[in-house]
Amino acid sequence: MFGINDQIPPACSNASGDNLSIFVVQMLRLMELTEDKLEYIAFVARRYCRPDEFMDDDTLELAELTATDIFKNRFSILEEQYNDKYEEFISNLEIQKTLTIYNLNPDKFWLLFLFATDFTNSCFSYEIKSPPTTRETIMDLYDMLNDTLQIKRELHTEYENPHNTQLILKTEGKTVSTDNPILLHLFKKFCAEHLLSVDNSLDIVPYWSSTTEEDKVRTRKMKFFVELFRYFLDAHITAVKPSKMTFIGRFLYLANIAEQGMVLHKLFAYSHY
Repeated sequence: MFGINDQIPPACSNASGDNLSIFVVQMLRLMELTEDKLEYIAFVARRYCRPDEFMDDDTLELAELTATDIFKNRFSILEEQYNDKYEEFISNLEIQKTLTIYNLNPDKFWLLFLFATDFTNSCFSYEIKSPPTTRETIMDLYDMLNDTLQIKRELHTEYENPHNTQLILKTEGKTVSTDNPILLHLFKKFCAEHLLSVDNSLDIVPYWSSTTEEDKVRTRKMKFFVELFRYFLDAHITAVKPSKMTFIGRFLYLANIAEQGMVLHKLFAYSHY
């Protein structure tokens, strides 16, 4: 990442169609990821990129080296992914003013933002998985009953429940349960009949929403992202104003971890002050 006041060499900036020139530009940017430029990342990595129980110097150094090496390998991808956000970052007067008051280097802080965003997203994800259809649920119930119920062969009319299988129906305020083998057998027969049904409604998921799971993951992301920045800012900033939490909130939005309208009312729930 070129510094805010740096210029791309003319020989490179005018050769967008030349693969060699593009490679040179990328190498120049990677060369900028010096130990000094990665200072803020290294500070956070020494705390969060290691097991809590290990705090010896060798572990801290390994955590720093591993995190910065991964970041260097990911840098070109992150730079392209958040290029439009970088424009917002350098043009946002409130962010730049706060960095000045905090006496923080804008280039190093941007790299810390990329690292914290990538680290957070890699730690928390969710898989969208719809619930089973009605027919699939019936199949599961039938298989369970078929594996546990037994018929007394000599009578053919009496049933056993050797595994104490129970059928439970629960509503708000009331629960009915039974291990009656005859009733369980009738329910199994009911399931078998409906498995053969041509009713298409049995193959439709009756209800489903991934919103709850997505919200849970988003909340965990927000908390962890805030924790990373709080750790860094609390160790480096003594100024009470501007508010650290409000400052972090601007980066939650830039990271696409929280929508702009929801940042503030959730953000202060994670604050100790």
